[in-house]
Amino acid sequence: MFNLAEPVIGILYPLRASIIAIETGSRSRIRKWLSYWILHSMITLFELSFAKVLSWAFIWPNMKLILICWLVIPNFSILMGSAYVYEQFVRPFFVKHRLVGVWHEPEKGLIFSCKLEDILAAWKYISEGKWKEG
Repeated sequence: MFNLAEPVIGILYPLRASIIAIETGSRSRIRKWLSYWILHSMITLFELSFAKVLSWAFIWPNMKLILICWLVIPNFSILMGSAYVYEQFVRPFFVKHRLVGVWHEPEKGLIFSCKLEDILAAWKYISEGKWKEG
């Protein structure tokens, strides 16, 4: 029974809630569930990266379930949960290290941060085959 808790709480419920958020068009719900999926992906990457170490940590499955519950439970959506963790920790890290600034500037939307002239010059350079010479 415990083996089913994580997929039900960590995948099925958020999947249903994400679909409802998209269908209702609620920006706050969409943001919350998108934040959740980002964090879920990060947890999965952590788990895959440290699989050998975590296989020795018998408490890891319990810790992961508690963490996922904390991210999912609706009562925590205002003060804690996925939106809180994303806004307080993940977003500042990515902004500080400029890991998203290349593609996204909040005041302008999704853009490339280079100028159109630079893109055209690069395209001309590639189309003339100068990159092959060397």
